[in-house]
Amino acid sequence: MPAPVRQVRSQHRRHLAALRLVGSGRVLLGAGVAAAAAMLLGLGHPYWAPVSAAAVLQSTHVRMTWHRSLQRGLGTAAGLVLGALLLQAHPDPLVVALLVVLMQLGIELFLGRNYALGVLFITPMTMLLSDLVVPSSPFVLVRDRLAGVVLGIAVGLAAALLVAHPRAAATLRHAVERCTVATRWASTATSGTRLLAMEELRDALVGLRAAEDVARGETWPAGISPVEVADTERHAYLALAAQRHALGD
Repeated sequence: MPAPVRQVRSQHRRHLAALRLVGSGRVLLGAGVAAAAAMLLGLGHPYWAPVSAAAVLQSTHVRMTWHRSLQRGLGTAAGLVLGALLLQAHPDPLVVALLVVLMQLGIELFLGRNYALGVLFITPMTMLLSDLVVPSSPFVLVRDRLAGVVLGIAVGLAAALLVAHPRAAATLRHAVERCTVATRWASTATSGTRLLAMEELRDALVGLRAAEDVARGETWPAGISPVEVADTERHAYLALAAQRHALGD
């Protein structure tokens, strides 16, 4: 493997570590502040606030945090209505167990496709389980759940904005550089190094797409034009196509 390729691969690892550090810092700050605020405000079921904060912060950039917050809010609102109706019926423990199984199935089916739909099932399931352990009135559970989710979302959004990632632009510039270096290597690779060069270029393309997504979703300017990124990707795919053709020959 050429020295320039090894160098950019090493830099890529450092950039990924910085991304993970920023994400971890946001979750730590958001969940910690939400938990402390819930305790200070005397909210019932105070753990619901940090759970909500951590949930919306399971994202790679600020824009995704905002989208998850909206979806969690909408899903919670609909789930509270469903949960209140179920609690008003005062189901037996056996019925509660059956409902929990059905809702867990709904979570598995929908959470990965649409976060709001997944939360729609998570909210009443959580309320039913909480009522099963410590019986409460439906009004109290709805109030506590709503307060916890609203507090968690607000704190999570604040944490995403406060823990900024000013190096997202630098990460994108490096991803472009890495993809360019990998393209150059793949374009000149011989039969002995062709497969290794193609693997490196494919990995660089994946890294470029992820870096651009993060940079465009942060509050800091991306620092590089979409045209330049698109040109870099186009040259990379042309190099890959040429090497696949060579392998076919």
